[in-house]
Amino acid sequence: MKALNQIVEALVIGIGGIIVLSLFLILVIDINPKLAENNAVFDYLLFDGQNWLILPLIGLTVITGVIADLLASVIFRPWENYMRRNVFRPAEKGKEKSLKYYQNIRNFIFSNDQTLAIVESYQTNRVKIRICRSWVIYSIFIFAILAYYESQLTNFNPYVFPFMLLAGLIMIGALIGWHIATGIEHEWMEPFRE
Repeated sequence: MKALNQIVEALVIGIGGIIVLSLFLILVIDINPKLAENNAVFDYLLFDGQNWLILPLIGLTVITGVIADLLASVIFRPWENYMRRNVFRPAEKGKEKSLKYYQNIRNFIFSNDQTLAIVESYQTNRVKIRICRSWVIYSIFIFAILAYYESQLTNFNPYVFPFMLLAGLIMIGALIGWHIATGIEHEWMEPFRE
């Protein structure tokens, strides 16, 4: 069941990656339409092979989700560590702030035999954090691709700007969601402090 949950999480995260890849492909074809003209691969993918694309597309979505989650983890780690150092301070004054206290609480939660419900609750909150931080990155990419597309157009396209605005709002919402979910994780872990 846990593996299925991880696959579903990777699918949710990976959908944003498929959107980014699709927008990038559309941008490349729109800038250089000769790539798609009389191209047997594009004709097959767009018209004949749509039914066969479902399984590879699901696989690509999961792979994109896993890669995006790892990338978001690397990008957001300094901010998360900064927040953890400030929340999980040692009780004695004069001691240096350290991530050791956060790691000790995590180790306790995962190593205790009677904390299965606690582990599931912790992992559920971590899913929210991972989805939000991945969508922050996706919305930045979507905004950048649409902004570049708009800059290349000679005529004003009334549909591009609303999607740029939507990408910006998703970025702000996902950033706020990540911050709130991280704060909830820290509040939730507070009773387990030594």
